Formats: sequence, C-alpha cells, structure tokens
Amino acid sequence: NNNNNNNNNNNNNNNHNNNNNNDDDDISPATDNPTKPRCKDGTRILHILPARLDLSLAAAPTYSLAAALYLDALLRRTDAERLTLVCDVRGGRGWANPTPMSTFPFIRSTSSLLGRHYPERLERMILFPMPKAAMWVWGAAQKCLDPNTASKVVVCSEVAEVEEGFLENGVMGLLEGRRRSFFVG
Repeated sequence: NNNNNNNNNNNNNNNHNNNNNNDDDDISPATDNPTKPRCKDGTRILHILPARLDLSLAAAPTYSLAAALYLDALLRRTDAERLTLVCDVRGGRGWANPTPMSTFPFIRSTSSLLGRHYPERLERMILFPMPKAAMWVWGAAQKCLDPNTASKVVVCSEVAEVEEGFLENGVMGLLEGRRRSFFVG
C-alpha cells in the first residue's frame, strides 16, 4: 500500500515537473507568438486597465496584490525576465471607470509592491493616454513614489507615442482588442 502511494506521488511530481518544463511556456517575440506580447526591447508586457477597478468592491492595494499574485504565478523564479507594465487609463463601456485621480492609489501601490517584491523585474511602467491637462496629477503622484520606481514611469499623452516608441508591430492592436473584449453591454 505504501508503494502505491509513493508511485502515485512520484507520478504526480513527474507530471508537475513536465508541466513546468513545457516548451509552450517559453517566451518568444510578439511577432512569433501574439499571445505573449513584447516591447521592442524584448520585455514582456503586463497590460493593466485601471478603469476596470471597482473601488467600491475592494481597495486599491487589494487589486495591487492581485496583480502581484498573477505575476508570481506567471514568472519563473529562476529567470530574470523583465516586465513592462502598460497601463491604459482609458475608460470602457460597462466598467466602473473611476476618475484618473482615484486610480493613482492603485498605480502607486502596484508600482511600490512590485518594486519591493520584484525589484529587478520592472523595466518600466507606461501610463497612457494621459491627457495633457492631467499631467499635473502625475507630477503630484510621482512625488509619492520612491525615486527608483518613479524613474521607471513613462507618461505618454497619445496611443501612437506608446506604439511607435515601445511596442513591437501589431501589439497595440492586440492590446486594444483585449481591452474592447472586456466591454460590457
């Protein structure tokens, strides 16, 4: 009976190890594998849509923790893969659409949490499209971040800036398709 249990445990461990070493988990450029979009510098993209946050359901740090847990499941601990957070601040049909000012606690707590727990993983955070009139909000929020994290934040006023400056060809279309797929109604 003990031998059967040991064999079952060994089989489960082998299956677990095989799943972790699956070639499908390998990362390839956006042009080769559009389901894993990349920036021009090769960093993987984590697409964040703060307008989907419903701050009446959970506090901003709870959403930040969910992002960190997602990253913990996504990233291999043995790799030094770097990420670009692409934070699209546009609203969406049927979403909570909190004001840009009310999403800054989420942005601040996410960048702080990731900076503490994944210090060398964050290549940059791109906030877009930030209306020029709202740039003062970023100026105020930037002072609440540690200098290392603040230096990694890029604010763009137009989608084209992000696409031309940072993303592989076709990636913005993929991100926009994903964003629209979450529309409600």
